[in-house]
Amino acid sequence: MADPQTIDKTWMIATGAPRGAFAIMDEIGLPSLHTILSNGRTDDVPDGFDAGLDKIQQMVDEGYKGQENGKGFYNYPNPAYESKDFLK
Repeated sequence: MADPQTIDKTWMIATGAPRGAFAIMDEIGLPSLHTILSNGRTDDVPDGFDAGLDKIQQMVDEGYKGQENGKGFYNYPNPAYESKDFLK
């Protein structure tokens, strides 16, 4: 499985987007993301959905909230994806 930075780099290169999915999740905030995903959960979720939801909850429990408190999938301020060398 790829790490968040590799996934975001691939996304940004492929789409030309300024941020990848994990950076956007940090922007939303991990507690809010968990709430949104939990409330939208149905019985026919794809394999791995619950494991992902559990991982987000674990991160929240460990104090990772995203941009709100400076740590999520990236550290803030100055997250790695804003570096001029990130896409190399």
